[in-house]
Amino acid sequence: MEWALARTNGQKIKRPNPTKVAYAQQMYSSGRPINEICEELRISRATMYRWFREAAQDANAANAKKVDPFGVSTTRSGNVRRVQKRHQVIENYR
Repeated sequence: MEWALARTNGQKIKRPNPTKVAYAQQMYSSGRPINEICEELRISRATMYRWFREAAQDANAANAKKVDPFGVSTTRSGNVRRVQKRHQVIENYR
């Protein structure tokens, strides 16, 4: 959506390079200071944090949508909530 808005306003559309994002995440997880990562990749701190946030949202969206044939969520927290809810319904029925 942001890309469409930029395009209509005549702004240059610049999408993040997935290789650069993965490299930034690798450096961050290895313990390199944020300032060094930003200087090496020539990006701002805000850009780096936005990349990380978008990557996390993509990963969460991919995991949250998986459902097995029985309608049970494959995410761990989803399974726990569903089991607790079914247990409560069964207890209330008795």
